Amino acid sequence: MAPQSPLPSPALAGSARGKSNHAASAGSGAGGLGLPGFLRRRRAVLFLLFASITLLLLLNHSKPAVIGSGIRWVKDSMRPVTGADKNASIARLGPLPHVEEDRLFGTPLAGVGLQPAPALISLAQEQNAPLPANTKLSSDGKGSTSSTRPPKLTDVPTRLVMLLRLLKDPDWTVPQRSAARQRLVDPTGKQVVEALSKGSGGQQEADEYVQSPALWAKKHLPPLVIFSKTYCPFSARAKALLRELGAKFDPIEVDLRKDPEEVKSVMTLLSSGHATFPTIFLGGQMIGGADDLIALHKDLGILEGMLRGAGAI
Repeated sequence: MAPQSPLPSPALAGSARGKSNHAASAGSGAGGLGLPGFLRRRRAVLFLLFASITLLLLLNHSKPAVIGSGIRWVKDSMRPVTGADKNASIARLGPLPHVEEDRLFGTPLAGVGLQPAPALISLAQEQNAPLPANTKLSSDGKGSTSSTRPPKLTDVPTRLVMLLRLLKDPDWTVPQRSAARQRLVDPTGKQVVEALSKGSGGQQEADEYVQSPALWAKKHLPPLVIFSKTYCPFSARAKALLRELGAKFDPIEVDLRKDPEEVKSVMTLLSSGHATFPTIFLGGQMIGGADDLIALHKDLGILEGMLRGAGAI
């Protein structure tokens, strides 16, 4: 009787089945795709490389002019410009628009309606420079002001000049009504022109103001103006310091007038709120009182230079 072979154990049977299944799956995979795994990866790399090369060839073929023009621009920018290049550039621009030949110092003015100031006209006449054809000259050979309007607003130097002229009149007093005082320190340009035309300067001074309010104020405004009181110690200190530096001024002693309170009110409005004495204007601008003056001299050391710059020394 032949000996019986022992039955395989469950573990061995399972292992055999796993090997057979793995071999079957590998055979089916090779038969389905036809290539091992490393060959499939190589084929994908080759496909991407071929697509990239094709795309680069298409781009180079479609835009050769752009690349070529860029290279030419770099070469042209490095090459020195010749007279022929300038003429060619002018020819490409075409005909230039017509410009009036009537000029003043190289600036076209004819046909625009602009009128040069009398000072500019005088300078042009001194230098024998041509004037625009539409320049209007008055009887004295200067520019006419008939087409020029006065400024709507006035500045502090203009207001100060007008106030000082009124204060010089011994019979004139500041209006008591606050509204009238406000109009006094803030006149319009038209009101200034009317007042000047009726004054000693007449229409000539009014025209001078209309042409340049700043130059008119600089001509007629004292460099240094002080509103003071004879008994005020701060006013005395300020005036003593200014005289020590050699400044020339004619103080307005408010307490000696018939209308001291009204003058103080006008002074406060004109100085934008400075209601104490002294109130000092230098070059048409309020610089403060005695303490401010001393600080400019002792702390900053610039008071003498300011006085010289304004023409007070």
